[in-house]
Amino acid sequence: MTSPPVPAMTEQDAEHLRLLSIFHYIAGGMQGLVGCFPIFHFLFGAAVVFLPEKLGEAPWGLHDPRARTARGEGRL
Repeated sequence: MTSPPVPAMTEQDAEHLRLLSIFHYIAGGMQGLVGCFPIFHFLFGAAVVFLPEKLGEAPWGLHDPRARTARGEGRL
């Protein structure tokens, strides 16, 4: 029992495989970027906690009563 002959790959088949490989890399890159979201989120949160001076200060300053209320202090 022999298998039927395999048809030769056409120009269109080669083009489809080339596009498939390109889109495979694009999808992998997007998944990698989305997969790094927790790392980016952690790094941004650590920067907010450990480097607050880099973010500037509140527009009303630290000694304004509104600043204490915004931080949750001074409420009744």
